[in-house]
Amino acid sequence: MTIKTLEHIHYLLREDVETKMKKYKLEHGAQVEMEEDESTSRSALKTQEKFVEALMRGWTIAQNALEDFEAHDWA
Repeated sequence: MTIKTLEHIHYLLREDVETKMKKYKLEHGAQVEMEEDESTSRSALKTQEKFVEALMRGWTIAQNALEDFEAHDWA
C-alpha cells in the first residue's frame, strides 16, 4: 500500500468514528427527552434505548478499528 492509500484509510476511519459519535449523541439526547416526557410510551422508549445501544456498539467497533490502525507499525 502507498502512503496516500494509508492516509486515506486513516482519514476514513477517523471520519467514521466522528460521524458515529455525532449520531450517538443526537439520538441519546432524544432518548433523554423521551425519558422526561411523560407521554412517551414504554414501547417507544425501549425502541429508542435499543437504537442508542446499537449506535454505541457501532461507534465502539469503529473506534477499535481506528486504534488498531494507528497502533500498527506500517514501516
